[in-house]
Amino acid sequence: MLSQLPEILITIGWILLLIFITIALAVISLSIGINAVKGEHTEFGAVFITGLIAVFLAGVISFVFQLLLPGWALIGTLISLLVSMFVIMNRHETTFFGALGAILIYAIVFTIILIVLFLFTPSIVTWISTILNYDITQLIPSI
Repeated sequence: MLSQLPEILITIGWILLLIFITIALAVISLSIGINAVKGEHTEFGAVFITGLIAVFLAGVISFVFQLLLPGWALIGTLISLLVSMFVIMNRHETTFFGALGAILIYAIVFTIILIVLFLFTPSIVTWISTILNYDITQLIPSI
């Protein structure tokens, strides 16, 4: 058990790094969306807090709808979207359609970023393995 501890810590570290990178990309994408609709307070921290609040509230609403009213999950998703728009409207001083535009631009930019990352993932993994002089593909559990 103790001989596996370093491998477990390395795996947890990679997972935390991937979570951090995902959050950073989401915040950058949302910031681009808010800037595009002429919203205020587009600093990284302000957008991060907005995203955190919106995701937390949307997650709670979706969870409650899925748990209590399973057939109404789509309604819960729409209410979550409206709550997220309300959070963006109030925190970044935009209109209803400005918040909708920010969310749409966020979705488009985030999708483009993910597609580009997935296209270059093999070369990135090879590059990281070369720099670390360690085959990081060994950290991926085989299925």
